[in-house]
Amino acid sequence: VWVSPDGDDYLNTGTSASNAFQTIETALALIAPDSLNTITINLTEGTFAPSTTGESFPILMISNVNLTGQGEEVTILDAEGSEENPRRVITIEDCESNTISDLTITGGFSKGEYPDNYGGGMYVQFSDPTLTHVTISGNTANYFGGGIYINSYLASSPTLSHVTISGNTARWGGGMYLAHSNPTLTNVTISGNTVYPYVDVYSGMGGGLFLSYSHPTLTDVSISGNTSTDTGGGMYVQFSDPTLTHVTIANNTANSGGGMWLNSSNPTLTNVSINVNSAYYLGGGMYIASSNPTLTDVTISGNTAVINGGGMRLYSSNPTLTNVTINGNTAATGGGMYLRENSNPTLRNVILTGNTSANYGGGMYLIHSNPTLTNVTISGNTAATGGGMYLRENSN
Repeated sequence: VWVSPDGDDYLNTGTSASNAFQTIETALALIAPDSLNTITINLTEGTFAPSTTGESFPILMISNVNLTGQGEEVTILDAEGSEENPRRVITIEDCESNTISDLTITGGFSKGEYPDNYGGGMYVQFSDPTLTHVTISGNTANYFGGGIYINSYLASSPTLSHVTISGNTARWGGGMYLAHSNPTLTNVTISGNTVYPYVDVYSGMGGGLFLSYSHPTLTDVSISGNTSTDTGGGMYVQFSDPTLTHVTIANNTANSGGGMWLNSSNPTLTNVSINVNSAYYLGGGMYIASSNPTLTDVTISGNTAVINGGGMRLYSSNPTLTNVTINGNTAATGGGMYLRENSNPTLRNVILTGNTSANYGGGMYLIHSNPTLTNVTISGNTAATGGGMYLRENSN
């Protein structure tokens, strides 16, 4: 089935690009897919929008339907949503066997009551779509998931490959919000997304991604240039155990946890770079609270926190670090690492070098904490007191 901005919903049959329907809504209404007959709706080049083609948003996907454009740069789904005219771009709910590819999703604006205020670009519930070569940009949600909201209660696992999620806005999860979901992300870029606070509401968490009770797998993913007005500029992770491999988390900003904020979570990080992130308060690279992550072959460098934990701040946490380099980070206290309240990490083959603290603990600051260090190098760090390490109050 074909749909084109130059098509006609009344005169054409949708059987070719030259005989295309004009709206996706019409195509969906006239097809009858099933598990033995998956139908692809082919979108030609052009912009599908209320003002130009009369497209109705959100596009309500049904099972066993694929939506395929001609490329992210040339096939655009633009909901033209706004505060006055809120419209999500795509809703996928209780669906099976959907693939969306080769197009851009933009102009979504979700507001109102649940679930209308979730997922500005896409709302995915109890479904496992495949997204490939898709750009999700310039969307807004008044609550969760500016770019995309996924909630599957662990019943399904969406797949995202060669996807860009950029320039989206929400109160929680500017780029992506995951709840009870285990998606797979490969070759995905999450950049320039923002979360913002709301009066009397604890919000502004997870500029790039917000994870809650979710265990996604991220491979060859870049999370950069995202902003949070509260915690987790790049990622906010609570009650979740994601797996990150060959992931870059860079140039993100938050009040605390510039790169990542972990709360009661045990992620696995392998070949990950956490670089040049910043926090106005605590944990420039990572803020780890009541969590036990595993870090292997990880670099944490050039991160900044105004108060403490330039590279990493631990609170009641016991991470395992193997073959990790923590260098060139800066904070008022604990330039490289800041450990407190029974944080007992295990460090093997770790290098802490070139970190700076204006006050105490250039390399590492410990309070009520007892790390285990094996083959650890602490050198070239700077502080007013305790350039390498500063220990106080029952720390060993």
